[in-house]
Amino acid sequence: MKMKKLTAMGMAALMAATMIPAVPVMAEGEGKVYTAHTLAEGENTLKVKVTSPNGKETKTYTVDLKGTGTVYLSDMNWESQTSGDAGSNPTRKDKSCGGNAIKLWNGTEEQTFKKGLGSHARSEIVYDLEGKGYETFESYAGVDREAYKDTHEADITFKVYVDGVEKATSALMKDNTAMHHFKVDIKGAKKLKLVMEPGTHNWSDHGDWADAKVLKPFETKETFTLTTRVNDEKMGTAVMDNENGVYGKNTLATLTAKANDGYEFVNWTDADGNVLSKAEVYKYVVTKNEELQANFKKSDMEGLNEVPVIHAEDKTLTVGDEFDSLADVTATDKEDGSITLTTDNVIKNEVDTTKAGVYEVVYKVTDSQGASVTKTITVTVKEKSTDKPVTPDKPVKPNKPNKPDVPKTGDMTNFGLLASMLAGSLAILAVMVMERRKKKENN
Repeated sequence: MKMKKLTAMGMAALMAATMIPAVPVMAEGEGKVYTAHTLAEGENTLKVKVTSPNGKETKTYTVDLKGTGTVYLSDMNWESQTSGDAGSNPTRKDKSCGGNAIKLWNGTEEQTFKKGLGSHARSEIVYDLEGKGYETFESYAGVDREAYKDTHEADITFKVYVDGVEKATSALMKDNTAMHHFKVDIKGAKKLKLVMEPGTHNWSDHGDWADAKVLKPFETKETFTLTTRVNDEKMGTAVMDNENGVYGKNTLATLTAKANDGYEFVNWTDADGNVLSKAEVYKYVVTKNEELQANFKKSDMEGLNEVPVIHAEDKTLTVGDEFDSLADVTATDKEDGSITLTTDNVIKNEVDTTKAGVYEVVYKVTDSQGASVTKTITVTVKEKSTDKPVTPDKPVKPNKPNKPDVPKTGDMTNFGLLASMLAGSLAILAVMVMERRKKKENN
């Protein structure tokens, strides 16, 4: 773990210094204190409280530190360097070789860089990277704009060597050439060499390695395990940005709570029940193994804003009729009461009463709290009727009274025949009866 040097300026007397929050004091001295502190990746803010020996004067200082695996070459010591014009235009850190701010042409405009290396071709800058763990070299390269303002004679080729092997090169660049971006793999590299080669000559060959840096993953040696839970699984979920829950000391964990339908988030608490945050997305600095709980409750429906209601019905018209899209249309809201409608509430109106068809009209209403609702009605336009008027029927004359039915001649004939047959049958019967009597008398 590296030691970070913190300096408290402006105190004339002997002072004792302590870290806030509680960090062990490792030394006392006049204006300076050294202490171990593990940084999180990204921005870190430390507060230093300085108290005079008599306890009467106290000052708090804020120190901003950035935890990163990125290191600018201008913040490192080179192993060696050469410049093609060392007397007037030497190799410089965070400046052009002419001593000005580093400026390159990006194809559209001048771009200024706070960090980088400036030199004059022919130039070589060598860095020792052995055992440092860097994985990538990145930089923008080009002719500095101070050369553009002078003679326009500059022409430079930029090259990157890793352990003596050329890994990347630019085209021949002039003062109006857009800057070139280098990104080179340097895993396991021992030496990094940056070369500027002149073109036809080296007149005004002011070149820059702008924003030049080496990168490696940020490492935090000490790690802790963070776990999350919920007070009731049916109410919601709680997740972390690291699925395995392992975080480096003082790193930032992002915890997200999400309530299920019918429930709402309340707060985050620690294992002792202390409330840590009421934000659903909680940024938590990991300093120990910890279990955090997301708490939910059943939603309280009272007081929730209700959406408005639009009252509108489908309509049927005839070709040529007038159509008013707001006629017989109203809107009400539980909180706002009756809502006045205007043509702005009609977001779609396709009705054309000059021709038959089925059309849609869509209304939208928003209440004072922003709740919106839409409603669609259908307007049917029918053709006009073309049927001729119906002529009334003439009155029907009454029928003459019917005469009583009189048997026809044929009917009379049939009646006579029937009577004759009946009389014959009776005569035969009479003869049979008389014959039977005679037999009895003879016996």
